[in-house]
Amino acid sequence: MSGSVRDISRRASLARLRQAIAGIEQQGPSLGGGEESLARTPGNEAAEAVQDEAALLCALLFRPGLHEVTASYEDRSAAQGFALALLAGLEGRGAVLWAFREADAREWGAPYGPGLAAFGLGPERLLFFEGRKSLDVLGALEEGLKSGALAGVLGEVEDASLTGTRRLSLAAMEAGRPCFLLRPAEAREGSAARTRVRLRAAPSAPHGQDAAAPGAPRFQVSLEKAKGEKAGEMSKPFTAIVEWDHETHHFHLAAPLSGRTLLKPEKAPAGGSAATVLSFAKAS
Repeated sequence: MSGSVRDISRRASLARLRQAIAGIEQQGPSLGGGEESLARTPGNEAAEAVQDEAALLCALLFRPGLHEVTASYEDRSAAQGFALALLAGLEGRGAVLWAFREADAREWGAPYGPGLAAFGLGPERLLFFEGRKSLDVLGALEEGLKSGALAGVLGEVEDASLTGTRRLSLAAMEAGRPCFLLRPAEAREGSAARTRVRLRAAPSAPHGQDAAAPGAPRFQVSLEKAKGEKAGEMSKPFTAIVEWDHETHHFHLAAPLSGRTLLKPEKAPAGGSAATVLSFAKAS
């Protein structure tokens, strides 16, 4: 395909994206989320302190601005699920944009409707953009943010320059919306992201009715970078395992890992969820 044909194809894709955004511009979705996005369970003071930090981590990720989720190749699918859960957790339930490269669709598969609906992302909420290069994805994210009609945006890129991430960060701050950028953990380019977390897959929770079946998805989240308001309140480093609740669209704290020793779990109430918060003590 010649360069001129590629440019025409890119402009046509962006034009279709603008047209789709124009159809929802009158909705003006509210944006919330934050610390309330991590469900709280009473416990001892040590467990509550850990839960407070995990809630603060959620608050950092839901702030307006650019937030990076990085993962190695083997954890990429888990990172994608975590990023989509962040989109689903945006308060206001407005429309969101998911942009990715053609190569990513070939490698990781095309969006699957029933699975996305289970995450709280029904077809009425999702806009898709598929581009040839990372630059196309970055451009689509910027367009979506500048429209002011979206609750948030998610992009998957192979590379992104410092200039490109600065443009995204500025657009997200001006729009008052979060922009989630999924990148390889091996990426070495500089970034203007306000927050960066490293994502790893974790064993799923036990299934409530079938011991052989997988339960709710869990993710190991490590905070690598945080700047701005409230960022100084986080322990460095902070790592926790969080569990996604499909029904409430909240994360539950399953197990913090950094600087704390796992003690006996709190006894779950009869008929309670397997996502009961565990008790933790400071590591000596």
